[in-house]
Formats: sequence, structure tokens, C-alpha cells
Amino acid sequence: NMRKLTAQTFVAFAALAIVHTCQAEIFLEEHFNDPSWFDQWKQSEHKDQGQLVTPNIHGEARGLMPVEDGKLSIVTKKLERPIISRDRSQLVLQFTALFPEHATCVEAVFKIGKDGAVDPENVNPKTPFAITFGPRMCREVVGQLKLQFSYKNRTVTRNERIPLDIPFSGAKTHLYTLIIHSDDTYEVLFDNQQAVFRQSLGSDFNFLPPQTLERPKPEWWDERHGEFIDDPEDKPGPEWTEEEEILDKTAVKPEDWDTEANGEWVAPKLKNPKWIKNWKPKRIKNPDFLEFRSLPVENPEYVFDDKLHDLGPYNSLSIQVGGTPAGIVLDNVLLTDSRTEAKMKSTEVYSRIKHLEHEKVTQDAHASSLVFEELQKEKEAAMKAAMEAQQNADVKEDL
Repeated sequence: NMRKLTAQTFVAFAALAIVHTCQAEIFLEEHFNDPSWFDQWKQSEHKDQGQLVTPNIHGEARGLMPVEDGKLSIVTKKLERPIISRDRSQLVLQFTALFPEHATCVEAVFKIGKDGAVDPENVNPKTPFAITFGPRMCREVVGQLKLQFSYKNRTVTRNERIPLDIPFSGAKTHLYTLIIHSDDTYEVLFDNQQAVFRQSLGSDFNFLPPQTLERPKPEWWDERHGEFIDDPEDKPGPEWTEEEEILDKTAVKPEDWDTEANGEWVAPKLKNPKWIKNWKPKRIKNPDFLEFRSLPVENPEYVFDDKLHDLGPYNSLSIQVGGTPAGIVLDNVLLTDSRTEAKMKSTEVYSRIKHLEHEKVTQDAHASSLVFEELQKEKEAAMKAAMEAQQNADVKEDL
């Protein structure tokens, strides 16, 4: 009975997964394997654009790669039809990035464009986009994962950056996933692991002004009349003097003092033992102090918005990539309305990539081991030859 129940449960879950997959919609999926990709993705004509190529990276798989150091390249693809985000429970953007080793500064940013707001031929780094997401890697580590939104004609950034501390220990492909939910929450996954657990857009980003403000102080309030004041009755004691130095009364005018040559003789000064440095009166409670308690007041500019996730409709996806050195490779781009669909795609593709990269590392390590063994043999042979030559020289010398 237990086996039967387990089998039934498995079938039920499988059926649910199939139904979900059928309902999921993929708005864009790109692997750059088709040579016609460049006709579908329009490169910006903004000044000084870098060249892009699609080399083989993992077996027959290709990826998008800039080849000119220090240049940014921007390409844009229009969606077949706009995404109406209010009709979707999720919006998922996912891609893989293979960064070059020892990068000075490299970035790979994906930008979702709002309907009618993006001209592919004139896109530049300052063009506003509804959603911007992607890593920026500088000086041997991934500096941060950029995530920002465009809301009511202003850029909205995260209150705290998303750090990804990943050393460049060999060229490795990483998977980046952004999930935006219809309940105004979001998640960020890195290599299918939570980089940011499900959080509120409203609390993590400055979409809205503060709901309350600090009540301003009344006009009659005088900051000088604080809670404590100097005691007007406190005076320095009779032993205190304002003179830091006094004349030495014990000093005697030298008998050989020449008044005409040196002027009138004046006794030298000594430090005054009664002088107290920086004397101040003691502080007492101000009898006229009236405490001001600031109670929060409603901010008239605050308007609640429960549709922060709805920044669409969206009609394009742009990729801004480049840096120093060139060589970053982007692939497996997916824009969908299903986290399950994205997970299935990533599990299939990313697992294969990691397997191929592991094999390459193993092969490289084996090749390095063989080279090391050959060098060791050559070194031992050279040492043996040198010893034999020395022995022959010693025999001849004895003769």
C-alpha cells in the first residue's frame, strides 16, 4: 500500500509539473547558436560600440562575447508581444555568465525595457529601463549584483547592495536568476542558491517616500535654551587667576646690565601656579527648559502602492556587456513567467555546463601533471649526466 501510495504521489506531482509547464509562457529564450541572432538583436549605434562575436564555448554551445578591451556593447531584442506584468504571478529573468580571469572591471547587465520607451538603435548606458539586473566584477572579486528599477521617472536602487564574493579561481560559469512576484516581493538566485531570500520590494528599495515625517519644531523654539546651562552663580575661586605667566619676583638685575645697550631690565616670567587652564562654570538644569517631543506626522506625499512589481508593459530586453579585459561570455538567456520553468531550464543546461567545465579542469590538471613529470625526468637526467661527467673528470685527474 505504501509503495502504491508513493507511486500515486509521484504521478500526481509529475502531472502537476506537466500542467504547470504547459501553462508557463516563455517570452524570450536565447542561446546564440543560430547565426541569424544578430538580425534579431539590434546593436546600438551609440558612440564607440565594441564588436561582439558568438564563439563555441562548451562543446557545440555558443555564447555572446565582446572582443575589444574597455568597450561597452549594447544589443536589444524586441519581444514578439508586450508582457503585461499585472496579469502574471511571476516575472523571471535568468542567464549564465562566464567571466574572464583577472578582470580589471567587467560588467554584464540585462535591462528590461518598457513598451514604447526603448529605441534599440539609440540605447546607451543612461537610457532608463524598467528593470536592470546583472553582475559587475572588479579587481579579482565580484563586486556586486546590480538590481534597480525605474519608477515614476526616477531610478530606484536597493537600500543595500547585493555582494557576491567570488574569487577568480579559474574561468567558471555562473547562473543568475531574478524573480519578481505579483505580491510585490522578489528573490535573487546565484547558481540556483538564494543570494537574496524573498523580500519586500517596498522595504528593500526606495520606491515610496517615508510614510511619516518628524514633526518640525515650533517657531518659538530656541535651540540655545537647552536642557542644561552654565551656572551663573559659579565663579572661579580666589586662588584662580587669568594670567598664565607672572614675573619672577625673586629675579635680581645683573650687576653688569648695560641699560644703554640692552634697554630697561625686566624680570623674566614664570608659569603661574594659580592659573587653571580653560576654567568653565559647572552645568545646571535650565529652569526655563521646555522639552520638545517630536511625534511623527503623516507624510502628505506618501501614497501607498501595492503594484510596485507592475512596471510594464515590457517589450524589449537589452544586454549591456563589456569591460577590461574583453572575453566575458553570456548565454542561456531566459525571460519567462514561471520560476518552475526557469528551474527546469537551468537544471538541464547549467548541470551540463558544470560537468563540461569539471572535465576540462580535470584534463588540464592531468596535462599539467604530465608536463611536470616530463620536467622532473629531464631534471633527473641532467643531474645524472652532470654527476657522471664529474666522476669521469675525477678519474682522469687521478691518472
